Amino acid sequence: MSAADAARKRSAEDCKDEIEEVSRHQGDRLLLIAGYFAVRARLSPEDLLQEALTRVLCGDRQRPRDVDIVAFLGGVMKSIASSEVRKRARREDAGYAETPADLGLFADTVSDGRAGVEETICREEHDAAFHAWLYEQFDDDETQLVLLGVFEGLSGEELCVQTGVSKSQLATIRRRIRRKISEFEGRRGS
Repeated sequence: MSAADAARKRSAEDCKDEIEEVSRHQGDRLLLIAGYFAVRARLSPEDLLQEALTRVLCGDRQRPRDVDIVAFLGGVMKSIASSEVRKRARREDAGYAETPADLGLFADTVSDGRAGVEETICREEHDAAFHAWLYEQFDDDETQLVLLGVFEGLSGEELCVQTGVSKSQLATIRRRIRRKISEFEGRRGS
């Protein structure tokens, strides 16, 4: 790394200080982001966030000086989750199939009329794929944060508090999201 690049990056010690000063609101946003990416990677949100923090504090990931700590950690989590998805795809290509036991589920459960393990997994994968597609349709932070909150099941008031948008902004964002979903359903129906 050149001296100019090093000057543009923050040290692990600087990041440690900033992480220790993360507000409750920022912490909630980080967990919300972790929850979104963890679904795709089949990780727990807490584990994903912890792994991102570990990589930053160990100096494996260096943050540019002009990037917000929450956005930076979100990017690290996205990278980790993407890496996990690629690893899973390589294992599947090699013929290794995940069993319910690999996913932390018990294969020998007795059917009680509720959705089966396979059906549940398929539905979760479908939902995660749709959430990922929908998230990628918007490039502004406010809409992406609202989407993450919606995916987590937050109410309108909670969304306003967590994302920092007003009620009128939230209504506008929700309309844009509904239009995008309608476009998707229109293309799928034809």
